[in-house]
Amino acid sequence: MPKKPKIDPRVRAKLEELGVDAIRSKLIWILGVNPLEQQDGLEALGDGLYASRRQMQEWLKEKASHESRWIKAGVFVAALAALLVFLAWLFPLN
Repeated sequence: MPKKPKIDPRVRAKLEELGVDAIRSKLIWILGVNPLEQQDGLEALGDGLYASRRQMQEWLKEKASHESRWIKAGVFVAALAALLVFLAWLFPLN
């Protein structure tokens, strides 16, 4: 399991509150509007909290990794269910 990036717990809580879509939009705006030398500056998240572009990217990567694990688990369960249905069809009980 990859280790979590070092992000202040208050900033992490604010990122969670805002959600993946809002942070992704904010990151796209930062990359598109700010000059290259200002892209590592701090961006306001609200409530007096700030996060760097790198922190936002690391948090998004962490969220994507978490979602990927759930998708893999879902695919495994679906394949197992399909196998059981096939076996039940192949070897009926009556």
